[in-house]
Amino acid sequence: MQNNIRTDLAVELNEEISKKAGRLKGIIVNQHKDKDTGIEVTSLKVTNKAGERMIGKPMGTYITIDARKINEMNEDYNNNVTEILKNYISELIGELLKNKKLKIHTVKNDLKIYLTICDDEMSLGLFKNDNSFDQNRILISSAKQARRWAEKLFAQIKEELKVKT
Repeated sequence: MQNNIRTDLAVELNEEISKKAGRLKGIIVNQHKDKDTGIEVTSLKVTNKAGERMIGKPMGTYITIDARKINEMNEDYNNNVTEILKNYISELIGELLKNKKLKIHTVKNDLKIYLTICDDEMSLGLFKNDNSFDQNRILISSAKQARRWAEKLFAQIKEELKVKT
């Protein structure tokens, strides 16, 4: 059964799933609402191919943080949202590291670049002369040739600087 549910919000995905067939194999939904702040978090995890087919998205975790008062410039409220976001990102990174789907390499030398290599994309970030990061100096490519170039660059840096993993 192929469904054409397309959205990026975990809340909407959960609502669509509930309308279609209730709880489904391959999809785990968790919802939490903080009583003090009213911040709602919906986490939807697609765990297998059946879940992928149901929502039209690859396996992974989709999180929506509904923070309706974020524009009110309330520092305590915004700090709560930041803390919630930090915890979810930390959890996701921990899971990726545990499942060996993420590697993080650091170098002791003061390189003025950041390099990200993913399955289908690479990005290279450059810094300004004053050593501040410049979001306008990011090169991104999904070309296989660019990814191979990035892998060669990383291998060269790793060899020259003895990268610590």
